[in-house]
Formats: sequence, C-alpha cells, structure tokens
Amino acid sequence: MKSFDDIDLGDGLKQNIRRCNYIKPTQVQRHSIPITVFSWDLMACAQIGSGKTNAFCFPIICGFSNDPSLGAGRGGIGNVVPCPLVVFPLFWLLPWSCLVR
Repeated sequence: MKSFDDIDLGDGLKQNIRRCNYIKPTQVQRHSIPITVFSWDLMACAQIGSGKTNAFCFPIICGFSNDPSLGAGRGGIGNVVPCPLVVFPLFWLLPWSCLVR
C-alpha cells in the first residue's frame, strides 16, 4: 500500500483522509491497514507519532461504513452505533480519548 487510494476504505473515509492532508501512509499504516481491513489479527508496535492510532481506527471506521447491518439495533435502522473496545496502555493518553456509548 503506497497511498490511501490503494485500498478500499470507502469514499467517505477517503474524503476525510484527504481533508486531514494525509498524503501517504506511514510505515506502520502501510503494513497494518491492509491486514486489519480484511479482519485478520494484528499486533504491532511503533514509536510515538508514527500513525498507530489511524492504522487502528481507519479499518474500524471502514467496517462500520461498509456493513449496513451495524446500523440496526440500539440506534435504529440507518444509525451507526460503533462498539469497539479501545484499551489505553499509557495513562497520559486518557485525556485525549473520547468515550463512545
């Protein structure tokens, strides 16, 4: 994966990636996004600022937008109600997190 256009992340997500001025994926993103988009297990480590959070979140967002059945249930038909579990290994990251219910 040499650019974010090389893999199907959905039009909405790709638009937002462009809005954030992400031109080409970092090394951890280049290797992990294709693995996680296909729902394979992955464990990776990389230095701070290397793009691990986006490498983790882009496939989750892609999965929600590509599976209409995820919109049913608590939020009603057509409303996406994501339920991923995000574990913060570093306490100082908690203030920048957002809890989704």
